[in-house]
Amino acid sequence: MDRTSRPHAVDTIRASEPQDEVHLVRLAEVAFEDMGDYSHTILDWLRRPSTVTLVMSVGEGISGFVTYCYRRCDHDVYGDIIALAVDPVFRRQGIASRLLTRAITYLSAGAPQVHASSLRLHVSAGNVAGQTVFQRLGFRFQVTDGYYPNGQQALRYVRDCLPPDRLSVEPDAEDTICSKSVG
Repeated sequence: MDRTSRPHAVDTIRASEPQDEVHLVRLAEVAFEDMGDYSHTILDWLRRPSTVTLVMSVGEGISGFVTYCYRRCDHDVYGDIIALAVDPVFRRQGIASRLLTRAITYLSAGAPQVHASSLRLHVSAGNVAGQTVFQRLGFRFQVTDGYYPNGQQALRYVRDCLPPDRLSVEPDAEDTICSKSVG
């Protein structure tokens, strides 16, 4: 898909479907190629019952995705944004921000049910563009937290969940985020 088809396409954020797997794995391979082989990891995330993957559809294709879940670490429950990827053809068009905003909203909406108060994500120290997007959406650097398979430092970013009066999107009856268990 190229940028010339974009003006005629309608952007839609929707839940991923099983038939999206092949495209999402290919997109992840391109987006995360400098970090290591994530093809099996992405498939595992997509197939876990406790994760949610949203895709940005553009026309008949997929321009990006975000995968998230709730996690428990000791006595702390938090929303974890596991993966965020945008097709290079569609970068710098606000797709990552739109996907991330929707994930923040849904995780925040479900937070009271699982007693989560914060959201986390990891980003490569070399991904300055990603760090800029995350900071713009309220995430702040917390700690250096290990390394990716190809040796890049992993930085943990955190933010508070949105309070109920600041939720920008009400989850639809079809949304499954509130029914997902803490992993």
